[in-house]
Amino acid sequence: MRRLRLRRTTIRNGKSDLQLTASNRRSIVADDSLSTYAHNVKIVVQNGVATLKERVRTAEEKAAIEAKAAAVVGQDHVVNQIEIAPTVGGYVRAKFLLMPHVRPTVTDLLCD
Repeated sequence: MRRLRLRRTTIRNGKSDLQLTASNRRSIVADDSLSTYAHNVKIVVQNGVATLKERVRTAEEKAAIEAKAAAVVGQDHVVNQIEIAPTVGGYVRAKFLLMPHVRPTVTDLLCD
């Protein structure tokens, strides 16, 4: 049986990519003003460069997450690939994010 070894790349201030990822995650989850979408953003750090992915609810959340990542790894080391989730009504948005195969009806769109 093979053992999987995680290679730790030491970069800025002697921190590994794994430590930088954990620091980014802690700073994002600690912010209660961010939505669950924002708390679940994918953070990948390779060679000291943090790549942010997934969807958030607002442009403000996108900017806040990027600022938090920049505080950890530096502004020049952040690649922001975060998208803003489409905003329809709250019910419609939740329903169709959970069931993307279902199409909204006129009443779904007008009742919110």
